[in-house]
Amino acid sequence: MTIITVNKPGIITVSMRDELECTVGSVQTHIDKIDNNAFVWSVWVDRHVRRQGIATKLLIETERIVRLSGSAVISLHNGGGDRAEGLYRKLGFRYLRGDKHESMNIMIKEL
Repeated sequence: MTIITVNKPGIITVSMRDELECTVGSVQTHIDKIDNNAFVWSVWVDRHVRRQGIATKLLIETERIVRLSGSAVISLHNGGGDRAEGLYRKLGFRYLRGDKHESMNIMIKEL
C-alpha cells in the first residue's frame, strides 16, 4: 500500500491506496491560519480493510506533516465510538479537560 499526501493552503489530505490504486483510507486535516493549530475533520477507512492498522499509519503521517507545518496542537472530534477512542488514545490523544461529556468529545494532542 502507498501513502499519498496532498497539501493545499490550510488543508492536508493523507490517503492510502492499495495495489490497484484504489483509495482504502484517508485523513483530512485543517490548519487554522490564526493560531496554527490543526483539526482532523475526517478519518475514513474502507470497511473491508478495517482493523489492519491503516488508520494508525494515516494518523501518524498526518501528525508528522502537521508538526512540520509548525502546529503545536492537533485535535479531533471522536464521533466514532469505543474503537476509534481506543485508537486515538493509543496515539496519545486525550479528552479536552479530561471529561468526555464536558468537552463534547473533543480530543487533543500536544505535539
